[in-house]
Amino acid sequence: LALAAGVALVAPLALLLPPPSGHPPAPETLKGRSLILAILVAGAAVSGFQTGLFSATLGVTLSDHGLAVEVIVTALLLLNLFNVAGAALTVTGAPLRRLSLVFLLRAIAFAALLWLPLTPVVVLGAASVAGLVWFAALPLAIAAISELYGTRSIGFMTGILVCGWQAGAYAAVLFAVDTYGWWGNYDRAFESAFGLALALALGYAAAHRGSHQTR
Repeated sequence: LALAAGVALVAPLALLLPPPSGHPPAPETLKGRSLILAILVAGAAVSGFQTGLFSATLGVTLSDHGLAVEVIVTALLLLNLFNVAGAALTVTGAPLRRLSLVFLLRAIAFAALLWLPLTPVVVLGAASVAGLVWFAALPLAIAAISELYGTRSIGFMTGILVCGWQAGAYAAVLFAVDTYGWWGNYDRAFESAFGLALALALGYAAAHRGSHQTR
């Protein structure tokens, strides 16, 4: 609940950023930098939550829906295969805009697993989409921080992001265990992951527009 409440504030806070200007891409005010940093830390926590949830529950979820072991193994293989291809999303340039795309694709993957029939085609397609953005968020967040603060503080700031990611992954496992105990499935956990991804996609889009990160 705390994670969801924090992420719900991302888009409104991003709208408080100064309007675009023709000046350097990084925000010039401390307020603008602080707001974007808060969004990046929230994004790292959500990223950890989603990857932790996916890793811990995907096999059980597919098995509970009667999918063959071959389909489950293939989905995991595609997840890792497309993770390699997804490295292209982390190339330099407009990291906040790319982060918005990353979380939008994650929302699509979770939506497919939630609300489409879990046929082999749907499962393999969702795993491929999720693989594209599996670990793309963290390097993009580091790139955004380097634009905000320069490279001098990159080690310290990266440590903050990694701590947020680990906290989110830990919370995902606890939440997944609770939801399975209450409802006998992971649907509520997947719905939470979907909502968080959509909120971050909107928040990063607003932050990109407000901070004029494009070169």
